[in-house]
Amino acid sequence: MHVDVIVVGSGIAGLTAAAYVARSEHSVAVFEKQPTLGGYVGSFEKEGFSYDQGIRSIESSGIVFPMMKQLGLKLEFVKSIVSLGIGTQMMYVDGPQSIERYEAMLCDAFASDRDDVGRIMGEIRKIMGYMDILYGIDNPLFLDMKSDPKYLLKTFLPWFAKYVRIMPKIAKLNDPVVGYLRKFTSNEQLIDIISQHFFKDTPTFFALSYFGLYLDYNYPMGGMKTVVHAMERYITEHGGIFYTEHAIEHIDVQSHTVTDRHGLNHTYGKLIWAADVKKLYDTVNYDGITNHTLRHNLVQRRTFLADKHGSDSIYSLFLAVDVPVEQFASKCSAHCFYTPDTQGISSITGDIAAKIASGSVDVPVEEGKRQLLRWLEQYFSHTTYEISFPSMRDPKLAPPGKTGMIISMLFDYAIAKYAVDTQWYAEFKEFCDTTILGVLERALFPSLSEHIIDRFSASPVSMERITGNLEGAITGWAFTNKPFPAVNNLKHIMKATDTPIPGVYQAGQWTFGPAGLPISVMTGRMAADKVIKALK
Repeated sequence: MHVDVIVVGSGIAGLTAAAYVARSEHSVAVFEKQPTLGGYVGSFEKEGFSYDQGIRSIESSGIVFPMMKQLGLKLEFVKSIVSLGIGTQMMYVDGPQSIERYEAMLCDAFASDRDDVGRIMGEIRKIMGYMDILYGIDNPLFLDMKSDPKYLLKTFLPWFAKYVRIMPKIAKLNDPVVGYLRKFTSNEQLIDIISQHFFKDTPTFFALSYFGLYLDYNYPMGGMKTVVHAMERYITEHGGIFYTEHAIEHIDVQSHTVTDRHGLNHTYGKLIWAADVKKLYDTVNYDGITNHTLRHNLVQRRTFLADKHGSDSIYSLFLAVDVPVEQFASKCSAHCFYTPDTQGISSITGDIAAKIASGSVDVPVEEGKRQLLRWLEQYFSHTTYEISFPSMRDPKLAPPGKTGMIISMLFDYAIAKYAVDTQWYAEFKEFCDTTILGVLERALFPSLSEHIIDRFSASPVSMERITGNLEGAITGWAFTNKPFPAVNNLKHIMKATDTPIPGVYQAGQWTFGPAGLPISVMTGRMAADKVIKALK
């Protein structure tokens, strides 16, 4: 089979790229290793309950909704109100004034550090202002400029003048958020509460802008799968083809040929790799490259990426309970970030998790297991939970009088992999699940375990298997990688989709950092545009 464009990976980046290629009337085929499409942007059903696989809400950021509008994807969304909780306090992020309630909650929790809180909130407000400008208009990539000739003069140019002014300021906020917060307070617990929603070494501009992004959260009626299904229909209607359970195992860059897991060969004009970038360089057939300079450069790139790690993954506990959703609505919103206490994860004693993560564990398995379980008990008591109730936004996503809920927290892949490698993974998951339930029962949902109809969980090892992403990473490369293995400066984002491989482009969370759904959509569109231009 020959097509103009092959897209590898059917996450939101791959679907976006394929949609725009199909829109241009070029032939396109999407190859996906899993039986279903969507990656982290998807949902699944079990016994009448719908659960979102990864993404819990969608922020448009001037990108996602304009993309849907441009493609004519008609989906119904509802505002997804976020609530933030610390201990017994809970507040709702339902408007710009909500930041005042957040400041008051932090002042109550850290009464002796009110001045520090005030200074930090001043920084958050400043960065939110930058982001309001950055995402203040619909991204021009997703607008048909000819249909609105006044847009350039009335909207884009005034915005661009503001954009030019703030970009140098944003560029100065690329340092890790924890170190940045230490400029304003010495209270490590306060720093934890603000920052532990994010990955280690998350850039400041990304972390401290998130309060504003909560105001942009929306949820598709029918669950996240409706977004995937809508894009699938669009691509199919425009001549695109999907091959599920067809992992690409070899790429011959000279003959523009890919070989799938079934041994079938497919030729392409151009290729967009919208999957784990490490696998791209592992998939290339180096023996078939006669250009020695090209082969050398690609081997160098593969070697450079070999020791690079993905960002944290998540541990997710999925519950079906015989409690009406209204009872949970009295406690929090449909999308809640909750921290049981103010101690923070920096208060955790012991270093077994760090040793596991670094690969330097040198204790007997039983002793390592004992230490790790003790560490996990502390971690689950102090970490921040992301809790989502799909049926609180769409009642059809659970049977009447019952509720499905998803409880997630950031989690290091190496810890789960250690349990697999030392052959006590089932015990590890059972411990995690019961400990999480115990923490939330004591802190937020009394007697929750008494009402469970069904319970199952997914560790970072599960997420790696399900999505194909390195170490189950949810936002691409870890910020702890030095140097960072992707473009991470907005000034250079147009280069993010380029690869050193002739005719091959990349898209998705591994191409730019910090990543997220809007960036994945944007890089998908950018890769498609470059491919379309190259095919003319």
